[in-house]
Amino acid sequence: MNYILKKNMDGITAIIINKKNNKILFLKRRCLPFIVNPCVFSFVSGKRKYKEKHINTAYREVYEETKLSKNELELKDTKDIFVYYKKYFWKNKIYVFATDKNYIKINIENSDYKWVYYKDIPDEYLKMFIDKKMIRSIIENAIF
Repeated sequence: MNYILKKNMDGITAIIINKKNNKILFLKRRCLPFIVNPCVFSFVSGKRKYKEKHINTAYREVYEETKLSKNELELKDTKDIFVYYKKYFWKNKIYVFATDKNYIKINIENSDYKWVYYKDIPDEYLKMFIDKKMIRSIIENAIF
């Protein structure tokens, strides 16, 4: 399939790892037509606001979607990636954070969440990433 680059899209993906057990956080996106990747489990993600630094977008989106504050997060890694949805793809910056918090409070964009061991991450959870091996490698480097 040929994908169309959306130059006006620019956002972040935040992978959150629990320091105590090395589980990775996945949020279940609500089944609404205006949400990217509706009805599936995925990482925290969001669009960058005009002139907002990517790292600030990451902290804002993590807080909006989980109520984890910047003080509760330890930045482990960051990479430039591309993500896709339907027939489009766009630039994205991925951040890997560690936290010692087990409990989060999800917002209206999400209906559920779960912490998953690395070996148990199904490919469907990574479906919006063009390079799934790279995403798995980023997670591996952060936890091992």
